[in-house]
This record gives sequence, C-alpha cells and structure tokens, in this order.
Amino acid sequence: MPELDNICQKHDIQICSLASIKQAFDSCHFPVALHTIFFQNNIFCMDDFKHKTAHDLYVICQRDYTLTMKTYYTLKKNGVMFEGWEDKYLFEILPKKKTFLIWQKYEISTVSQFSDYNKEQLKEMTSLSPKLLDTIGHC
Repeated sequence: MPELDNICQKHDIQICSLASIKQAFDSCHFPVALHTIFFQNNIFCMDDFKHKTAHDLYVICQRDYTLTMKTYYTLKKNGVMFEGWEDKYLFEILPKKKTFLIWQKYEISTVSQFSDYNKEQLKEMTSLSPKLLDTIGHC
C-alpha cells in the first residue's frame, strides 16, 4: 500500500472510494444508488455541487426526474444552492407534493413544457397550484 501511495503522489493521482462519499453524505441519508452515481460524476462532497445547476443535477441523476427531485430537496435542506439556467424545474419553484402531482399526472418537469398545452389544460394544471399560474404568466 505505501508503494501505491507513493506512485499516486508522484503522478498527482488521488484515489477516492465510495466509502469517502458515504461518509461525506452520511447526514443526508441518500439512497445507496446515489453514492455510485456521485462517484461516477466526481461528486465527493457538498462543495462539488458549487456552480452546478438543477439541470446538471438532473444529468448527474441519469435523467431520472423523481430521483433528481428527491436529491434536490435533500441538498437544498443541507444548504446547497444551485445556479440558474435557461429553464426552471418545477421542484425549484413549487412545494414537493405539488411538483410530484404535476409530474405524475402530466409528466411535466420544466416550466417551458407548459407551452405545449392549451388554455383549458393549463387552467386544470394551475388549479393544483396558484403559484404555478404566476410562474407560467411570467414566461
């Protein structure tokens, strides 16, 4: 092991493991599957989310909206703030339950997707959340 450490230091190689990720995110109680996903995306601590957007998180979570939403809320609860991007995910602007209901019923994940619906459909969707109506009106 000391030889391996010396070789890694000589070539400026840092060896990380899932154990260090599990330890770094222990207080967050993420699903075990996320530890591997974080490892694959070079996410080893909370600071690695600096300068990331919610869309980056969506890509990191392998485009799984539900996993992204859960991860987003957990990270936000632990002080991680994401930078803005050209669109907004519903979980960035609505409470967790309403976001999940809209996703389940309409499979809408971003504000820009509302442009694909007519006025009657939009009226039905926004009845779930008046805040959503304000957001759509500004886009």
